[in-house]
Amino acid sequence: MKSFNYHKEPSAPANQYLRSAKEKSLPFFSNSKPFFSPQTMYADTHILHQQNSSPVIQKSPLTNVSVEDCLKQKTGDLLPGKVGVVEHINREVMLDEILGKQRKKIENEIRQDYDARKFVCEAGISAMLALYYNRDYKNRLHVELARKNFSEHPEYYSLAGIDATKQTKEMLKKKYNIFMESGDKDWSPEDIGLLAEALGKLTEKEIPLISNYHFIRWTSRCNQLIAKNADYECEFPEDYNKCGLHETDVVDRKYTITMYDCMKDDGEDKSKQGYNVRTGADTIIHEIGHAMEFGKQRLAIERATDTKKEYGRIKRQYDAATTADAKRPIEQKLKAAEKKKDDADKELDKILAGPVIDQFKRLIKNKRPLTPYAATSATEAFAEAFMLFKVAPGKLKKLNKPLFDWFSKGGFM
Repeated sequence: MKSFNYHKEPSAPANQYLRSAKEKSLPFFSNSKPFFSPQTMYADTHILHQQNSSPVIQKSPLTNVSVEDCLKQKTGDLLPGKVGVVEHINREVMLDEILGKQRKKIENEIRQDYDARKFVCEAGISAMLALYYNRDYKNRLHVELARKNFSEHPEYYSLAGIDATKQTKEMLKKKYNIFMESGDKDWSPEDIGLLAEALGKLTEKEIPLISNYHFIRWTSRCNQLIAKNADYECEFPEDYNKCGLHETDVVDRKYTITMYDCMKDDGEDKSKQGYNVRTGADTIIHEIGHAMEFGKQRLAIERATDTKKEYGRIKRQYDAATTADAKRPIEQKLKAAEKKKDDADKELDKILAGPVIDQFKRLIKNKRPLTPYAATSATEAFAEAFMLFKVAPGKLKKLNKPLFDWFSKGGFM
């Protein structure tokens, strides 16, 4: 779990999207030329034609007159009017597809906020998406933040950007065998980019340790707890400053990493610390660090459980056989299953006898905490150390070379 000092109005992260775009091979980070100039907002409501499977948008800055006309619409429409029937259908389908069940809620919120309505009249669907993905810590509209992030990175909210986000999301699920779920908010295009950046730091040998994890997105821990219990009274600041949470349920095999809004607002300047990722990706890597600490043990428990079940299944078949001839072909399978079960049990016993965290404790004994948060507990210290190993290896090597060497050799695996 990662927590930071609480900020009532989270500041926007210091993004370096365009620079990192050319450094990544992920779909979301490739060929990401923005449809919009950061200095000018355009209405994205007129699809002219398809080119290379990407919608081409008519760049027509809305004049003050057309914005005023849009605001005065009596039909209840939020988007600029006077578009063709086909285009009207196109944008309706698009909004339904992207916003889903949340569409009615977000549209009602926009109607009740003049500044939000004006933003939508100026920038069309892109503004609606910016408002949807950029909300405050109580999951309310945050027009100022939406405008700021839209002006800095309009490519996030373009049709091509949304399409690339979908491709990246599917790629992450397939490559890392993970699940991405929504709590009280969806993973935004920026969030997907941060997750891709974090997962991209894992080696081929480390990837299996994150397999089957559910990555869940919530505004805050407070909102998550209230969703579970409507009578819950949030504690301040504890339920607001948690930026990530790692949870495991070995019995049901439910492994989750929940990310909260403040992951992108920790109040620290990563560039001064020499971190090689954007703010937010480091917090995701910290939570992945918890999965790395538990990963070897988790996989061993799963193997021991699976081999025992398989042995039991074959043993029942063997016992059910009533003749020697019927038992003979099953006997070899039973012996092989028993060996796998015994080997898995021995492996688990060995791991439990020398847990990863105990090895880690010996390496940090009598050493100063790597970060202030590392002083919280041994498990948090491990997650911080793993994060530094991935985002500031030179710093970790300088602070604790034996620990750096241990991580380099995959000691935790």
